[in-house]
Amino acid sequence: SGQVTMLYSQHHGSQRLAVDVENMPRYDQPYRMGGNGPAREVAYVDLLATRDQRTLYLHAINRHFRRAMILDIDVSAFGVAAGKTGLMHVLEGRLARTPVPGEPLAPGKIRTNTFPISGQRFEVHLPERSVTVVEMPLKVASAR
Repeated sequence: SGQVTMLYSQHHGSQRLAVDVENMPRYDQPYRMGGNGPAREVAYVDLLATRDQRTLYLHAINRHFRRAMILDIDVSAFGVAAGKTGLMHVLEGRLARTPVPGEPLAPGKIRTNTFPISGQRFEVHLPERSVTVVEMPLKVASAR
């Protein structure tokens, strides 16, 4: 949980944004917590979007333990700078599996990848059982 807190604290905006989700795969949640009954269905991916003056951030948790999830993202309402490069910060790990030789002892690691922003709609691949922050630069209005 410390790594997730660190990831979010380093990559987030001050303004929370509405997210419209369509066709999100779901699964039945059979577990009870305290006195609460199980939810009927739970989305495999939790999403939250924030922004600041220069960057749009998409925070995503992929709860699927065996499959990467592909998000089709439409950012046309936000003025994302097409032709620029975005960043993906991915926290993933091995959970309870014993580390293989040469693998760090820490159960989780954060890696950063770049991706091209070719337009206002693109795909992002979320690895299985991961927490990801996608950063997209916004068009910045020039000072006059």
